[in-house]
Amino acid sequence: FWSPLSYSTSAAPPTTASVSHKLVFCPVCRQLVYPNEAVQTQCTHPYCKPCLTYVLSTTRACPYDGYLVTDTDSKALQEANPVLADAIGRVTVHCLYHKSGCTWQGPLSE
Repeated sequence: FWSPLSYSTSAAPPTTASVSHKLVFCPVCRQLVYPNEAVQTQCTHPYCKPCLTYVLSTTRACPYDGYLVTDTDSKALQEANPVLADAIGRVTVHCLYHKSGCTWQGPLSE
């Protein structure tokens, strides 16, 4: 388990550090998306699968830009934008239990 809000871009490649906040965080839960499970919509924003389901069942509008969000126009992030998925996967995160003493740190993809 990792802590999605406690990450460090210092160990990440320069392309990761320069990526827009709106391209790596889910617009609903505001958590760093897990690249293997994220879905990218037509407006290019990545969503966690449960958050996309929530948007599809409620407003059907992207919280960032108001574009219509549809299931048919959404693709797995790894398929829609493999370069971004790889960059997100290389972001350094630490264990969710770091406050309890766990010292694990590593790429999000691990």
